[in-house]
Amino acid sequence: MAETFTLYKLIVLYMLDRVDFPLTTSQISEFILDKGYTTYFRLQSALAELTDSGLLKIELTHNRTLYNLTEEGAATINYFRNKISPEIRQEIDNFINEKKYDLKLRKSLGENSKTRILAVGISYDKKSKEHKCKVEDL
Repeated sequence: MAETFTLYKLIVLYMLDRVDFPLTTSQISEFILDKGYTTYFRLQSALAELTDSGLLKIELTHNRTLYNLTEEGAATINYFRNKISPEIRQEIDNFINEKKYDLKLRKSLGENSKTRILAVGISYDKKSKEHKCKVEDL
């Protein structure tokens, strides 16, 4: 049981190591809970232990808790990275890559912001002189 709890903490450290901005509780929860790794309460306990031990630093802003990796946290995940299976690391990397812009924008806008985020792509074909536009709701 202690080994799986350690894995939850390593997953959090790895997630924060993979981004260059802080993550909110709900952003961390989205991955861990959606994948079924643990419960919300176990995750909260892991976050508290990581903070108490100095591996994470919290920042309170706009009624949200932002988690940052400390130097000690970065050193810890670099040392213990291999304790997370390659499959889990790949799942985290895929999650971060798929959500990176959304995570960053949601952080700056606020978790509960009703602002719609649109991704717009425009292309131009010189030969046919046609424009194409694609809009996606993030």
